[in-house]
Formats: sequence, C-alpha cells, structure tokens
Amino acid sequence: MLYLVDEQRPVDRYINAAGKLWEQSDPAATLIQTLEVQSLSGACLGLIVLPTHPLRVAWQQGFDLMVAT
Repeated sequence: MLYLVDEQRPVDRYINAAGKLWEQSDPAATLIQTLEVQSLSGACLGLIVLPTHPLRVAWQQGFDLMVAT
C-alpha cells in the first residue's frame, strides 16, 4: 500500500489543493507531475503520469483504502 497512512488528511489536502489550483489557473496546470514523450520531429506521442500527480495519488489512495477493507 503506497499512500495508506494512519491519517488521510495530508493526502486529502494535497489532492484538494491541486483541484483548487486547476480551477483557478490555466488548463496547462493539470500537466504538473507529467512527462511528455515526443518524437524526433517534436510531435507529442503521449504523457507519462508520475506517481506524485494528484489524480494518480487520489486513485492510489482510493485503491489502497478499498483493498484494506
């Protein structure tokens, strides 16, 4: 279990802070904690979502809580 801690509040605060940031800023802000994979010509081939991306953290926390019960 990656994000399951005795207190969920730090993870919840991180996720909520990211949500507030995304509501108030440019849509490009959602690309925090991602890596863009480009071809040699510069075309975007895809994105790698890092484990610290807020949506990834939210998914992992939900999964960890589900399997813990």
